Amino acid sequence: MRALKGFIVACALAASVASADPLGSGFTYQGRLDDGGQPANGSYDFRFGLFTSATGGTAVDTIEIDATSVSEGLIDASLDFTGVPYDGQALWIEVSARASGASDFTTLTPREPISAAPYALYALSGNPGPQGPAGPAGPQGADGPAGPTGPAGATGPAGPTGPAGPAGPPMSLPYNGSTSSSTAAVHVVNSGAGIGIQVQSSGPSFNGAALQAANTIDGGLAIYAYGISPSGTTALITNDSQTGGDIVQLWNQGGIRFHVDTGGNVSTVGAINATGATISAPGTGPAITASGSLFGIKGSATGNSGGGIVGVGAGTSFGVVGNSANADGVRGLSTTGNAVHGLSTGLNGVQGETTASGASGVYGQNSSVGGYGVYGRNTAGGYGMGTDGNAFQSRSMGGWAKAMAVVIPVGAGGTGGHTIVRCYNSQLPANQATTPPCGFTEGEPVTGEVTIDFGFEVDDRFVVATGSGNQTVIAECYVGEFFCPATTANQIGFLTRNVETENWVDVKFTLIVF
Repeated sequence: MRALKGFIVACALAASVASADPLGSGFTYQGRLDDGGQPANGSYDFRFGLFTSATGGTAVDTIEIDATSVSEGLIDASLDFTGVPYDGQALWIEVSARASGASDFTTLTPREPISAAPYALYALSGNPGPQGPAGPAGPQGADGPAGPTGPAGATGPAGPTGPAGPAGPPMSLPYNGSTSSSTAAVHVVNSGAGIGIQVQSSGPSFNGAALQAANTIDGGLAIYAYGISPSGTTALITNDSQTGGDIVQLWNQGGIRFHVDTGGNVSTVGAINATGATISAPGTGPAITASGSLFGIKGSATGNSGGGIVGVGAGTSFGVVGNSANADGVRGLSTTGNAVHGLSTGLNGVQGETTASGASGVYGQNSSVGGYGVYGRNTAGGYGMGTDGNAFQSRSMGGWAKAMAVVIPVGAGGTGGHTIVRCYNSQLPANQATTPPCGFTEGEPVTGEVTIDFGFEVDDRFVVATGSGNQTVIAECYVGEFFCPATTANQIGFLTRNVETENWVDVKFTLIVF
């Protein structure tokens, strides 16, 4: 769009009128328009706005004149703002222009004030003619909106009390009735927050039950309670709702509470005593899952041959399984019998597994001098005890080997630094117990003398040493004995010779420390 710049060079001209004719409100506007710094030529659209201030505000009237011919920049337009009262107020004209066919107007500044000539219209209003007669009355207008309601009047006097209805039949106690109907014999509905039926008994034991129900038809229900509990509230006996609530909820102030929810889960607070009860679970799930700060499940037997807890496994399944990451998988305590007694015809009588360091898969403890911590027996002639790992025994205890070694001194063909070729040390962790030299240190002071330092005290242990062939160990000694090369309580000295020649020689030998 071409830039437009304009300014007014002439304002409105006064109109000459005769006093006998009414004066119109139109006047002539003349001005000059430059386009691109040159006098405009061609067809232009103009918009004239009438304002009550030199800047800002909103036009009180607007006139648009399209396709006005402009030659040498001269503008000549006739304007008639018919809706404007010329009552002496100051007025300004704002001119906006555009080339015919262009999209936007360009507003020219500043606004031009209207000269005094048009105010001759206002001067004529000072000489009004005589007032004409009043016109006929117009039609009546529509009714206005209703006013606010006034205050209520005083309450009138109460009417007379109606006659009383007939009295209902009394219920005498004890009440006993019967009926034969397909509907309920007694139907009570309480639409409030209270109880539909409430019963209470102050009598003792079973004969004083607050509510007793019996059904003499096989397969019938003694009590059927239907509860709708969308918020998860509980019903007394049964609950047909799919959104929660207990199927059975029984409790008393003695501390025993029993719940069966809609998922089939049983929860209790307090003890449940059962005689001859059998609990089985289909599939792979547990029959009973229990947790507690002291005991998960505790069983007590008062008979001479019973068991507090007895587990029976069919096929290759386990009768009792104990799992623990930080404690004993299965632990039994007894003061008169076996702490843990397992019987099986197809697999392990007792099996324990643990991943905790320092713990035991199966742990047995007996506080009696005549008992056993763990006792294994095989009545068919098989092994009473078996293991596929190394055996550990405290150093101060007897019965199992504490250490074993096969020693080939350098003089007997051994390699220096590797004279202990096979060994066992029960005082080391199992993964180090059989790795030569098993924590042992071999020394050879002179020919025919060998010392073994075991890394733990051995001067109070039993030792057996056996030579190979006719080269035999004829003596072993401890620290402090005569001719003994041992120097500490952890060492044993071995004196070896050839029994045929009676010469002191280096001998390959084996040793066992108990």
